[in-house]
Amino acid sequence: MRLLINMLLAAALLFLASHVPAPRWIQIAAVIAVLVIYSDAVGGRPPVVRATVMATVFFSAYFFRRSPDGLSAMALAAIACALAEPWTVLDAGFQLSFMVVF
Repeated sequence: MRLLINMLLAAALLFLASHVPAPRWIQIAAVIAVLVIYSDAVGGRPPVVRATVMATVFFSAYFFRRSPDGLSAMALAAIACALAEPWTVLDAGFQLSFMVVF
């Protein structure tokens, strides 16, 4: 659910940013910044952090001139969350969160 909210927020922000006369990389950077602020504002729970990391990786593929890949974004989000808080890997909520998205 959090991923859906994050992606809807990001899509809406990208749509609005596309009407601003700025380079695309600035628009994407602004959307990523808003997603990080949103993640911090809602408490930074693991599902929100996962969704934010996934969206950030997905959208930042533009900076490296690569096509975005959802599975790679999810894998990097799992690695980042596991490195940040290693004990959450044993949590059923962490495991179910990734399995549901997968």
